[in-house]
Amino acid sequence: CQPFVDTTKENFPVETFHCNYPRKTSFTKLDPSCTIGFYVRHRMEFEHLCLDLIQILNYAAAKEKYPMFSVVEGCAQEYGLEEMCAHFAQQTMQVQQHSQRDRIKKPSAEEFVVL
Repeated sequence: CQPFVDTTKENFPVETFHCNYPRKTSFTKLDPSCTIGFYVRHRMEFEHLCLDLIQILNYAAAKEKYPMFSVVEGCAQEYGLEEMCAHFAQQTMQVQQHSQRDRIKKPSAEEFVVL
């Protein structure tokens, strides 16, 4: 298994590439041509969509080793976050940003998805 794919090489191998854990990215940084969206009008329709997708994905999983996406109940988990934070905690310090009027700037919240 290779940790990344070197796309600068001609005929680079992609069959051995995989992520060890799901990765997240901001909605604003997603390439629209690589995203999938589902529109539902209400919660009942959403629940039916989830059930239909699970059935389709389970059927496709018998043929495909890696489905395009999966539907699971629950919240995303930050895999490896504790180890990463512990590693960088000793090497970094937190600096608060101040605006022109000397007010502390609040970090902007972005929505994230598991890819």
